Amino acid sequence: MAISAVVSPAAQRRETSGELNPGILVATDGREQSDPALRAARRLVAGGPLGVLTVLPPHATQDASEFGESAELLDAIARQTVVEAQVHRVLGDGIETWIEVRSGYPPTVLAASAASHRALLVAGIGRPRVMDRLRGDESALRLVREARTPVLVVAPFSALPPRRVVIAMDFSESSLAAARLALGLAAPAAEVIVAHVAPRSSEIAWGSGAVGYHGDPDVALENWVRQLKRRYN
Repeated sequence: MAISAVVSPAAQRRETSGELNPGILVATDGREQSDPALRAARRLVAGGPLGVLTVLPPHATQDASEFGESAELLDAIARQTVVEAQVHRVLGDGIETWIEVRSGYPPTVLAASAASHRALLVAGIGRPRVMDRLRGDESALRLVREARTPVLVVAPFSALPPRRVVIAMDFSESSLAAARLALGLAAPAAEVIVAHVAPRSSEIAWGSGAVGYHGDPDVALENWVRQLKRRYN
């Protein structure tokens, strides 16, 4: 199905002027499980408008030819109304937002939109069903797998900014970039734990270039922690 969009007038003005680059993009489906994502994005956005993206799955549209308009457009207008009400309920009127409605496979559309806007994507997380988790079909997991930009998944009652951060380190440049981003989002006096999970000795030998360092992993971990401290001290 082709992607369609209903964009607020403010978003249309920014898109025309080439200024549509919010830095932070929040994903919502209008339900309460997305409320923490909106609150988190509001806390993180430094200034300017907050981008809000909602995606209609393909199966959400039905034949509505009797209304004289496409079912896709009717569904998009209905979803935008729901999201506007949610934004007003959660954030009030004190922040400018632009709302974009698209259709398609949600993880793919969200990931592509975040990449095009070069944005941190903020999403909520509900209570995944056990079978979804076992099949790897959990929505947040699928989104992270699709994304090519940073993703912040916010659970209910999460402290913002976070006061305790666990950074997974495999000594790659991407893990260092993730660590720097996490530290940038953390509270000033946050407790930070850097963790490395060693591969099984039967799979890979210490000192191999495949694990991103040479020699003792404890020494490598200390060196990377020092790099992070120099960056943020």
